[in-house]
Amino acid sequence: MMSFTLIVTHEAPQRIRGLLASCMLEVVSCVYVAPHLSVAVRDRLWSVIEEWAFELASEAGVAML
Repeated sequence: MMSFTLIVTHEAPQRIRGLLASCMLEVVSCVYVAPHLSVAVRDRLWSVIEEWAFELASEAGVAML
């Protein structure tokens, strides 16, 4: 069974988009996918995104599947 990680952003700052693009493939604007992202990397990404989102207090949205 193949697993993958999908992250969709909305009005995310370039800082978050750059982070995601550094370790995932941006298949269309603001949609990132990685076929074999380890649990540790996935959890670290989410931790950093949460931290940055709270610092910015913007209207940005991020969803991970």
